Amino acid sequence: MNIRKKVLILGASSFVGKHLVRRMGVDRVLATYNSNPIPGGIRFDSATMNLADVIESPESISHAVILLGITKPDTVAADRTLSEELNVSSVKRVIDQLAKWSIKPVYTSTESVFDGEKGNYVETDQANPVLTYGRQKVQIEEYLQANHPESIIARLALVLGADPKEGTQLTQWVEAIGRQETINCAHDSFSSPVFIGDVSKAIARLIDLNLSGIFHVSSRSSVSRLEMFQSLLAEMQRLRAVEADVVSCSINDFDLQEKRPHNVSMNPDKLIGATGIKIQSIEDICRKVLDSMRNVI
Repeated sequence: MNIRKKVLILGASSFVGKHLVRRMGVDRVLATYNSNPIPGGIRFDSATMNLADVIESPESISHAVILLGITKPDTVAADRTLSEELNVSSVKRVIDQLAKWSIKPVYTSTESVFDGEKGNYVETDQANPVLTYGRQKVQIEEYLQANHPESIIARLALVLGADPKEGTQLTQWVEAIGRQETINCAHDSFSSPVFIGDVSKAIARLIDLNLSGIFHVSSRSSVSRLEMFQSLLAEMQRLRAVEADVVSCSINDFDLQEKRPHNVSMNPDKLIGATGIKIQSIEDICRKVLDSMRNVI
């Protein structure tokens, strides 16, 4: 009898982790958490604990999705010593342990590996990060490519959700419009935003097909933060009369630890061709957000 092996999700209490557990099903995954307990989860602190001490049957696992570390660029830059330990050193230790068990790593990287000079990046474009966060991600990408070329590297664009409790950009804007706040939006900060449901679907499909290599998990769009807001407002206005106080500004006008790259939009054609999945547009995502927030709008 062919018994399907399990998938280990390291950092399953994270935004992406929770959705991936839901997508793959609790019976198929082993899920770890650190400070935020989850039902049936295994506590694992990559900075202080050995993975071998918490995983009892590694032979039952085929893949391990690595969602560990600090993901907010400003937090990473504010404490580079801590973020280097969590995002690089501890992840390398985890990867080495997985290799001993012959478990394939699935590493979530970021659009921030690019310098933002051209946009529409493909997987073969040279990574040239300007953010500390991006540089740390590139260290792991290079470590995997040099030592574990069979691994999967999923570079995520800006990930958006429809649940206001998750606090992603579109839901925050809907709430701010409801409070009649002035909203500052950068006209020169471009990305290819992707819906969380498409992210979890993409990672699950990459695992199910047992693929290897780098894949861009993004939409085909290249939109500025201001254009994202305008798309959201247009969809809101289809439902009812609504006005918003929005100010167009530069990304450099925000008080940030490090200057942001201007255009980190990515091209997902390799992912779509390899998996056959459909990636939703920013308009699709806006409609999902508004459908889930009808009590607010």
